[in-house]
Amino acid sequence: MKVLLLDAFTTQIISCTTSQSTILAKEVYLVSRLDSNVHNPNLEDPSNSNQDVNVSSQKTGHMKAICFLRPTEINAGLLVKELTRPRFAEYHIFFTGILTAGLLRIIAESDEHELVKQIQEFYADFIPINDDLITLNCRNTVAMTVSAGTAWARDHAHLYERNRQGLEAIILALKRQPTSIRYQGSSALAQQMARDVHERIVSDQIFHFRNRSCLLLVLDRVDDPVTPLLSQWTYQAMVHELLGLNTNRVVLKGAPNVAKELEEVVLSPTEDNFFSEKSS
Repeated sequence: MKVLLLDAFTTQIISCTTSQSTILAKEVYLVSRLDSNVHNPNLEDPSNSNQDVNVSSQKTGHMKAICFLRPTEINAGLLVKELTRPRFAEYHIFFTGILTAGLLRIIAESDEHELVKQIQEFYADFIPINDDLITLNCRNTVAMTVSAGTAWARDHAHLYERNRQGLEAIILALKRQPTSIRYQGSSALAQQMARDVHERIVSDQIFHFRNRSCLLLVLDRVDDPVTPLLSQWTYQAMVHELLGLNTNRVVLKGAPNVAKELEEVVLSPTEDNFFSEKSS
């Protein structure tokens, strides 16, 4: 019996990539947010707080905790609190990106009860929408692009780091070392991103793979006037155009004559054969 502990971003990853039946088949009894200590029994929609149950009120001392988290200082602090007053018998921690030595030391020093059985880097710091489309679900990236190279760039430094970390996780997940990195010359942000990723690849052996048959091309959406004007004639695109589709979910709450169980519908090509055929 296991419990799955997530953060805000990995909750989106899990809800977008797997189903309730798949999670239950792995003997995962509880799904909980590490930062809220609450459990949502509706695994199809972990963000729905109407059905939350307090995990601490459950008898969970015999269960194993599988932690799937982003390697951030906030999550490290939450893990310290969790390990100081442990609720589970074992902790197996998986991070979506590269874990720094400092954060690893903090976690190790807080494990006084020696309940952490393993810590691994499982590169998945992005949300897969389709087999050929992934996203970081970042907002306000236009403001970040416009401020690049100016004094206001520091206001968006955290957003830039998030995009850089996501791009590095994609490279590691694909296990491909770019033969070359090209960027849009008119964009200061694209140039900075290309150089930072290049320096990281050169300085860290973890990025060195035998398969080097790919080109990393960094473009700036601000200079793309064509894509917003395109209307893709696929089932997925039409659903998004007419109803709105976000991380494989269509929200119909508030629409007339909609049953309560259909207020939020999951449309995933991995779980719905009809949707998969019509989206291709």
